[in-house]
Amino acid sequence: MSRGAPAAAEAPGLPPIGALRAWAARVLWAERLEDKLCDVDPAAPDPGPLRGAPAAPGRPPGLGFSARDPRPHKPSDAALAEVRARGALLHDFANHELLALELMALQLLRAEALPPAFVRGLAAVLRDEQRHLRLYIDRMGALGVTFGEVPVNGFFWRALAPVEEPLAALEGMSLVLEQANLDFCQYWAARLRSLGDAESAALLNVVFEDEIGHVRHGLAWSRRWRPPGQTDWDRLVAQPEPLGLGRCRGPVFCAAGRERAGLEPEAIARLAVEGRSRGRLPAVWSFDPGVEEAALALATGRPRAVSAPARALSADLALVPLALLAAGDLLLVPALPPPALLARVAEAGLALPELVVDPGALAGRALGPGRPWGWPGAPALAGLRPPAPTPDPALWGKAWAAARVAAARAACGLPAAPWPVVLTDLNALDVALAAVLAAHPVAVLKAPFGASGRGAQRVVGALTDAQRRWAAGALGAQGALVLMPWLARALDLSQHADLLPDGQLVLKGQVRFHNDVQGRFCAVSTHPPQLDLPPALQRALTADGARPALLAEVGQAVFDVLRADLVAAGYHGPLGLDQLWWAPEQPARVDAVADPTEGPFQCLPLVELNPRFTFGRVGLNLRARQAPRARGRLHLAPAAGLRGLTLDALPPLRLDGAGRVLEGIVPLSDPATATQAVALWVVAPDAPALVAAEAALGLRPPLL
Repeated sequence: MSRGAPAAAEAPGLPPIGALRAWAARVLWAERLEDKLCDVDPAAPDPGPLRGAPAAPGRPPGLGFSARDPRPHKPSDAALAEVRARGALLHDFANHELLALELMALQLLRAEALPPAFVRGLAAVLRDEQRHLRLYIDRMGALGVTFGEVPVNGFFWRALAPVEEPLAALEGMSLVLEQANLDFCQYWAARLRSLGDAESAALLNVVFEDEIGHVRHGLAWSRRWRPPGQTDWDRLVAQPEPLGLGRCRGPVFCAAGRERAGLEPEAIARLAVEGRSRGRLPAVWSFDPGVEEAALALATGRPRAVSAPARALSADLALVPLALLAAGDLLLVPALPPPALLARVAEAGLALPELVVDPGALAGRALGPGRPWGWPGAPALAGLRPPAPTPDPALWGKAWAAARVAAARAACGLPAAPWPVVLTDLNALDVALAAVLAAHPVAVLKAPFGASGRGAQRVVGALTDAQRRWAAGALGAQGALVLMPWLARALDLSQHADLLPDGQLVLKGQVRFHNDVQGRFCAVSTHPPQLDLPPALQRALTADGARPALLAEVGQAVFDVLRADLVAAGYHGPLGLDQLWWAPEQPARVDAVADPTEGPFQCLPLVELNPRFTFGRVGLNLRARQAPRARGRLHLAPAAGLRGLTLDALPPLRLDGAGRVLEGIVPLSDPATATQAVALWVVAPDAPALVAAEAALGLRPPLL
């Protein structure tokens, strides 16, 4: 790294470099606030270079680093309505300014052989930090908070003070911390302005404008000193922990501020969709649509066969966990998606992860918990081990849940029924089938290990020869069949919960999903299931209006029935429970569903149990990012029908005042590369507009 040589003589009218270093020493070691904010004494002698990394700078009483770093204040809007809460928020910003000026002072003392222009640039930045600190102290006082009455952390100091190499220290401050502060200033200024605190918002805007200059200063010297051929993005990626790439941005992304600072366009575009962890161990997510097939392989001891279409589907839907994960998590993907897709996802308010194409690159890296779509077939990575003891693979088969339907009906106060029937012997099939068909016009046979309504046969009158061969093959391969009537479905629902390692069950909510006439999954609504229902169904779901919490009660009752058996089987993790409401007085047909305007309706409280993540859970998570009055559906659509859809052609999203999606299309697959299916979230202001938007895309309207 070429650092240049000191000038032979000081520029006239400017403090000598030695005086700047003396000033820096006074600022660094001061134990009084007025000395932290002092100006340069041009006559002060040069104290000489500083060696080593001090454990801590001098600090006034009350401002010493806490033994255990307190987390920065992230108050809600309701909390910020209280004046002192805003003062505590600004206290965090003030401590960051104090840390920044102390770190600048430290670098000034270390700048033994660096160009005077760089040293003077550091001094100018230090003066800005002093001015910012004065402004924060004054504003905090107006809000009733004194600097030093709130515990402060020393993370920035511990991260940067030991860094003596000038380029690394410069980039850690300007390209990481100060660049991120562009976002934090914009985010909190907007929130405070929306709450009527224009003075605090104006202060943050002053800091924002100065931070643009600080980032520009860092970029200029980084480009002068870094190895030839490296780009701004190369330098951002190269930042070591604990100030890695994840700390280069904040809760919003201010592209305009970075453009004004002169960051290269490629770096801005890539950082806008970067979701690397900011220090915590990242959870590791992956998608596998063949969880049930993997469980069957474990249950039978046979190798799992993955077909080419199944591999293609896994690639098409690899981004679906974007609706589930947290910022900074890892997501394993077969290829990087286009930045435009990630930008649309981020605009919708979904968290961005670190995308990993090569799992081998994670070798030796500290990882958090594994979050596979389902434990069977999860990638063999550290952090992705199944719970201990290894869960019984039978949990992922329909026969496990079918054997517990009677207990679920009893827990919900529903009368007993002679179905479903779990068959393990082909000779018993005809008798059991005759009993079901005596009371119902259509029956359905299900292979235990199959997902999304696939692996099933509907029987009218009697088994055909082809169906008998299918049943024999399914019994031979999977050891069981599940038999039940084909019901006149009026509404499909799924309940969602998390079963914790200690056996505690946390109910997450309910969603409405949509199947085709053959019972295969097509879409899930991202608005509450009670909306847009005909009055007859609405009354059934609320027990004629007397129990608005009926859906939650039914879900809790069934989960409570299953919990002990799930714990005994060694499982903990996400749960999806499929239910349906059906019309017993309407004849079931293989080519139609029930009329949802004609009651009465009955509940089947347990159709299937999915010990994994599901599209229902994805839809439930998307609900939090959807405007409350909007209507939305997440579609799993055939890729062939969306060949003409391009990311560039998508209309802009419309967001409400809280940044939630009011109208628009958010792809969780790239329609340009998908070969099997595309996950597409469509949102509109009301139900008719949603149907129109789906029709414009060529999506099939839901049957129910």
